[in-house]
Amino acid sequence: MPALLLFSLLLLTLTAPATAADRLLAVASDEHAWVVVADKAGIMHVLHHPRAAAAPHVNDLRTLPRRPEAIAAWGQELWIVFGPADRRTDAMREVYRLEVRLNPVSGRYYGAPADRLAFAPPLPGPVLAMCGAHDGPVALTRAAEGLRLWQLGPDGWRSIDLPPAVAARRENNWRIVAAGAAGRRIRLLRSQGGRQWERQSGVWLDRPGPERPVRGLGRVEGRVLATLQAGPAIEIAYLAGDQVLPLATMPEPASAWAVVGLADGPRLIFGPDTESLAIQRVDPVVGTPTPAADLRPTPIDAMTVMRLPVLMAIALFAVAMVAVLRPAGRAPLPLPAETALAPPVLRLAAVLIDMAPAALLVLFVTGGRPPDLLGLPLMTRTFDESVPYIATAGLTIVHAGAGELFAGRTLGKLVLGLRVIHVGGGRPPSSLIVLRNAMKLVVVLVPPLAVVALTNPNWQGLDDLVGRTLVVRKSCPTDVTPGDR
Repeated sequence: MPALLLFSLLLLTLTAPATAADRLLAVASDEHAWVVVADKAGIMHVLHHPRAAAAPHVNDLRTLPRRPEAIAAWGQELWIVFGPADRRTDAMREVYRLEVRLNPVSGRYYGAPADRLAFAPPLPGPVLAMCGAHDGPVALTRAAEGLRLWQLGPDGWRSIDLPPAVAARRENNWRIVAAGAAGRRIRLLRSQGGRQWERQSGVWLDRPGPERPVRGLGRVEGRVLATLQAGPAIEIAYLAGDQVLPLATMPEPASAWAVVGLADGPRLIFGPDTESLAIQRVDPVVGTPTPAADLRPTPIDAMTVMRLPVLMAIALFAVAMVAVLRPAGRAPLPLPAETALAPPVLRLAAVLIDMAPAALLVLFVTGGRPPDLLGLPLMTRTFDESVPYIATAGLTIVHAGAGELFAGRTLGKLVLGLRVIHVGGGRPPSSLIVLRNAMKLVVVLVPPLAVVALTNPNWQGLDDLVGRTLVVRKSCPTDVTPGDR
């Protein structure tokens, strides 16, 4: 009877899932590492560490209502799986998605969606292991009849057949990783070691695995990275087929830890909370670890703090400049023969046409999406979110100003038959065109200033008032002259 009791306790120890104290929730793709860890108040945070960071910095992307059951990453996306609040093992799991995006101008990353997690299809639970893959995240779950393997595709989670020897098992502790350079091969290992299964082109291959316990799996440029238990230490190794190629042996941290793989080598991340995280890089060839460095929040960019005050100061200066200089009166101005003032609707359309090439260039360079261009500086919470719009505005002013300098019209004005003239007739001097476009940039960055054009009898905006210009088109019999208004 004592022997049977001892055997039962040993079996429970081998099959019990790792607790929060045993492991740190951390995953990585080639360029990004994510850590889910609590602060000292117990609130869970999603932290992001980019491989290209010049210093050991992290971005705090989100807070979570509770510790996730599993996380997985691929490319710039992170998937988060929550177990039910009532801890029911048979309940469906909530799945969410979070993406990180790089602002190429500021060099900072931010989470998208900006203020929430994106929904993904729910998943049957419990989730025993999960990894990112080229064709969508893969999750190993336990059902009443045994283990199930799922992959998220365009139509939701689809079931993948498991080898019969795996599907019938009842152990909870498994490790899974996407193998190969393309990340299309799925490799499955028991945490206790001994065997491994790899799915290639729809066929499962059964081969010997590491003999020692597997504490984690990852990827380094397509190579499978394994973290093995080596007594009081941990061994980081590559798995090449059924071969274990040792890379480095390191003392096991006293606090929660995880080893993740980035393109330039493994990272050991450890610490009990958000304020005490540290990171070590391991050379991917010789296995030499760097000294541990504290992971600190990315410093606040001064542009984020000063953005609105600076914009408001520029806007007030522009209005004051117009009021003081009074470059044109409020009376209707005479126009050259066969010309008429361009109405505000046509002028707005011309501006939008001018912005189109700049917007396409910004999207091409940044890899962003059209909604990113709607981040007006006055409407976004951070400077990062407004950079695509600011870059578009700047490029627009550059090519539009060049058009007015050399041809008297921009691309949009050319398409709509508009042109810029001096209030006295003829082409404006180059100095006034430069001043006009500098003021136009202010108006584009602070769009409410465009209302000035609607209060002026000559439909002159701040840029026209400062540059002493008018925007005109060829007249037609139905046009209203300034004297008639």
